[in-house]
Amino acid sequence: MSKRKFLQKKFYYEANVLPTQKLVRLACKANLQKFVVFGSYFSEMAEKYPNTDLKNSPYINTRLLQEQVAFAEGEGKIEVCGLRLPYIFGTMKERMPLWKMFVDRIRDNDTYPVFKGGTACVTASQVGQAAVGALLYGHHRETFAIGDINMTYEEFANIIKDELHTDTKIPVLTLEEGLPIYQQLDEKLAKSGRESGIHMEMIAHVQQEFCYLNWADTFPKLHVKREDIRKELRNTIRYIIKLENQK
Repeated sequence: MSKRKFLQKKFYYEANVLPTQKLVRLACKANLQKFVVFGSYFSEMAEKYPNTDLKNSPYINTRLLQEQVAFAEGEGKIEVCGLRLPYIFGTMKERMPLWKMFVDRIRDNDTYPVFKGGTACVTASQVGQAAVGALLYGHHRETFAIGDINMTYEEFANIIKDELHTDTKIPVLTLEEGLPIYQQLDEKLAKSGRESGIHMEMIAHVQQEFCYLNWADTFPKLHVKREDIRKELRNTIRYIIKLENQK
């Protein structure tokens, strides 16, 4: 993977790290006992797959730093632990889920290519359970990368396709086939003076990996119940379609 300069670490530092540091400091002044940082499970994958260089991307670099600064700020005063969150399915009343971007891409194109890898998945309810569990059973400087089931990007896309009742083709690309497309996206952004929090070229490499988690590593300790993730994904897509039809 080619090495690129990352220009936006300061932006994410100010957005992710400094506010968290301030919140932990305020929690200490309020004499609270526990604090849970909601982070990204790609922090876990950055450690698991160093070859992807995820830890140096602006977004993940500051997600890792966010945890460490929160731990340091709470040292000796408050117990701080972190949740590392993967794909989350669920709905909020009258709020459009972020998964709409994938609905649009799969519905609006004849072909929606994916890479061979996959991701861990949870529901919004499980995130809430994990947060309570971390407060009750977590200890200072612990991080919990939570995931219920693991799903390939191909299955994820096909579930959305099924709910949309489209004929969109979902081919699985090799890295060699897909990498030039993602590199072009980075170049297009650069020409417009913008940069992704995780470069598209890096995402191509990451999505070759099966970024999976074992629910048994965290759910028993945090007292999180297993759920029907595929059903919740389908319900989320149906809710997106419902909100679209209300316009």
